[in-house]
Amino acid sequence: MERLLTRHVRDPAGTILRLAWQLGLQREEITGLTWENVSFPENTVHLPDREVPMEGGCREYLLDLWELRGEKSPYVVISGKYGRQMAPQAVSRIARGALDEEGMINIRLADLRQDYIIRQLQ
Repeated sequence: MERLLTRHVRDPAGTILRLAWQLGLQREEITGLTWENVSFPENTVHLPDREVPMEGGCREYLLDLWELRGEKSPYVVISGKYGRQMAPQAVSRIARGALDEEGMINIRLADLRQDYIIRQLQ
């Protein structure tokens, strides 16, 4: 995953995969995540049902992303082509494409979330 994230630094795939793997966000949480939900001073992402600490360089990544394009859209994950909120199907398709490129053929977004949960329990 680290190698994959290094190759996808400022593109939607990198953002989607980081949010799923480093924060354990589900697809709908990724598509609905707004900059208002991200608290850089608290180092936390506020979701309707929980608060998620930003770990593993995710805070720095999101801060860099905010500085780069945070004023373009209220959403964290936006379409590179249209600059608008991405549809859930597009998020899955982009993640699957990046994972397949890396040879992680049978890995899905839900698997990245499960991996996050397991790492948190350890």
